[in-house]
Amino acid sequence: MIANLFFFQPIQLSAPIFVALFDYDGSMSPVEFDNHDRIGQITIGIQNFAPSTDYILHFDMYKEDIYYSTRKSSASISIRLRVEWADEQKALLASLRLFPAVHVNVEKAQTLKTTQYTCDRECDRTSYSLTTLASYIDELYEYLELVYYIEDALYCVLLWRGNFDVTITLPCFPYRDEPENNIRVFKHFTCSLPLHSMFAFW
Repeated sequence: MIANLFFFQPIQLSAPIFVALFDYDGSMSPVEFDNHDRIGQITIGIQNFAPSTDYILHFDMYKEDIYYSTRKSSASISIRLRVEWADEQKALLASLRLFPAVHVNVEKAQTLKTTQYTCDRECDRTSYSLTTLASYIDELYEYLELVYYIEDALYCVLLWRGNFDVTITLPCFPYRDEPENNIRVFKHFTCSLPLHSMFAFW
């Protein structure tokens, strides 16, 4: 178990965090032994996390660069993540600008290889090959699971289904034929408002 603490200053709200695992080899021989075996790589988008909140994230690492559903994880990693912004408004406005070019300088050739794998991996997803085509097809099949949620969301918006519960408190007076219970009471009524439809057709 390895525990390290890192602090980063993100450029934009949409700036991702690249994490890669390697089997570190010593530098006894720069040719034979200085070759770090790749275990896996992940990308974390910080725009999905609320500021000033601690998150414990668990990821499976894969050696394969090409995506397919039957691949097996080679390792797992747990990360504690906390995002803090000095000025959230400036961070949001900065994300509207184009992402600037970032240059990374290293001293060793082996460090360059590990850095390239961490940021870009070795998969060329733009090349025409059966492996790349099969990975895209398999990824599209995974998206079919979202069809149910999309249909449910459309029905909810188009049919004005209630999705936000609001509790209303109203005074309730007793019946006239029961003077002994002449006490004002309050009753709570809950109604569901179709806020999604109201915003969609506003």
